[in-house]
Amino acid sequence: MKTLRFWLFGAALTLYAHLAFGEGFLGISAKSRLQDLKTQFPNATLTELEPVWLQPHQRLIQISGVGIDGSLAVKLEHEVEATRLLAVELAKRQADKSIESWQAELLQGLPEKVASLQRNPPSDPWEVKDIRWEPPTPVPLRSALARYGKPDSDKSDEQFRRVVEWSSKGVTAYVDQSEAISVFVYTFTLRDYLCANLPDACKNIEKEDPKSKPAQGSKR
Repeated sequence: MKTLRFWLFGAALTLYAHLAFGEGFLGISAKSRLQDLKTQFPNATLTELEPVWLQPHQRLIQISGVGIDGSLAVKLEHEVEATRLLAVELAKRQADKSIESWQAELLQGLPEKVASLQRNPPSDPWEVKDIRWEPPTPVPLRSALARYGKPDSDKSDEQFRRVVEWSSKGVTAYVDQSEAISVFVYTFTLRDYLCANLPDACKNIEKEDPKSKPAQGSKR
């Protein structure tokens, strides 16, 4: 049976050249965990937040201190439970025949991955999933367009907030009526996860495609 790592290697070979790195934020990466945040920001204050939408396997940590402008919060997920829930969800999709081919490939390695994590849980199971930044003053949308280019989508969510997404770069922006961004959410792309799990393959492909390296300033 294929392991999750083997699936990632296959994905790297078939998809890597067509994927981009996420923009990232303050050097927080796809392999960062809670202890990494404490090490990276040793003088910061970390405060646990409990928004109503937070799931039992998730945590939201606010990071504050000198040198961090605005409000910064990081969402983390418990690796063991998040992997188990992913396996359950993909199994349901397979049962009702709504699963995509790459998801079916991923599912093959998940039961083994879940069992391994349950037998040997990581010492720090809390993985960073996204970074939420509320700038001290709203950022003009035109500034984000100049930095990130044409968005992949521009629509309203269920709360009628305008949401502009650069999904290929892992950036989501919430835009107010004055055409300014009040909140940015940074996530990781598949390419970020591939490099986090397969650094050697990442280096080899970057040698062949210099343009594939992380954008300058991403602090990856």
